[in-house]
Amino acid sequence: MLQPRQGRLLLVDGMAVAYRAYFKIGAKLVWNETRHASQEYPEAEEILTTLTFVSNLVTLLNLVPTHVGVVFDAGGKNFRHELFPQYKQHRAAMPDTLRNSMGLIKSSVRGLGLTIIERHGVEADDVIASLAMRGVKAGMEVRVASPDKDFFQILGPNLRLLRPRPKGIGIDSFGLEEFEAKFEGLRVDQFADMQALMGDQADNIPGVFGIGPKTASNLLKKYGTLDVIIAKRESVMPQRVRTALCNEYELLPAFKRLVVLRTELDDLHTGHLEAMEFGVPSDVEAATNFLDALAANVQNGDVEARSIKNRIEQIWNALDMRRRARISR
Repeated sequence: MLQPRQGRLLLVDGMAVAYRAYFKIGAKLVWNETRHASQEYPEAEEILTTLTFVSNLVTLLNLVPTHVGVVFDAGGKNFRHELFPQYKQHRAAMPDTLRNSMGLIKSSVRGLGLTIIERHGVEADDVIASLAMRGVKAGMEVRVASPDKDFFQILGPNLRLLRPRPKGIGIDSFGLEEFEAKFEGLRVDQFADMQALMGDQADNIPGVFGIGPKTASNLLKKYGTLDVIIAKRESVMPQRVRTALCNEYELLPAFKRLVVLRTELDDLHTGHLEAMEFGVPSDVEAATNFLDALAANVQNGDVEARSIKNRIEQIWNALDMRRRARISR
């Protein structure tokens, strides 16, 4: 059972971590660091991507959370495509190397004793947001590991993001204080309105022509909400912004529905959180043997596997100590 104020929930954006691993390996190939390995073994790039994914995941597990969920997109179209057929239309297909790695990646997640969550009809972001808010309501400290700015919408006193640094190695913790510093004068609950106004190029949401982050932020600071901006569009200044709003205001409610994360998916409840309890896997040997089997297929893979095993074993030791302390109380 969940114990209020005693749990820490880690929700991992699985595809974001996977893509980061893929691009890291791609960069190494460009610089010839792993080219020999990829030429010697046909599936080396997939294996290297998987090992890098596991390494990045273990870095997140250093938090030693009480509960962990790794969330992946289930694939296919979702309600946003029905609302706006151009949604994410410009995005390239998943690279073959990464697609071929996904089976190994998910097997490694399960091998570490972690829970994988996928839901059709919605995006992984919606699943993460729903589970995150369930965790907050249950009194847990919640950490969402993702670079996606959409999660700014759900920041709170007990909910922070773990965002990989754009360049270099490391993870930044991003919470309300960082949001306020980045968007001075803007509230978290206004962020989706801001996205609707200025659009989101990454998701092919156009927003209002000519309105960027600064103008959208200024409008929200003055009027408070998107609904009020729409209602008072004919008095908005300057004229350029007023004209743009008057021409395109009817699209804004749809843009808002596209950007807002769903936080109350009906089939995700507290029971799902309880099932995510993080502990030492039932078959530790199988988990470590899986890493060894991967490493055997790439040059110097044993070095990477040994590093991962040493780190995860330290985490398992910490989990075991926590379990023993709980039993002794």
